[in-house]
Amino acid sequence: MRVALTGCEGILGSEIAKSSSLDTSIELVQNDFDIARGESGDEAEGNYIFGDLRRGDTCVILLAEADVLVHMAQSNNPMLADSD
Repeated sequence: MRVALTGCEGILGSEIAKSSSLDTSIELVQNDFDIARGESGDEAEGNYIFGDLRRGDTCVILLAEADVLVHMAQSNNPMLADSD
């Protein structure tokens, strides 16, 4: 099964990535905005799609042949939420 995971560097996304790596029947394809900008402190392991999810072409590549999408990415913070 091919699983596309967004937000893989966040708290929940990273835990999903770790637990998914234990199941050999899962092919995990990951995307994270910080990784896309080259700001991740860790070396990227596994299949990563580098790009911004706000771009349609990135989404098409990420979801190609995916059976499941686990969407953990978000870009809001409390200050922006209050101003919105």
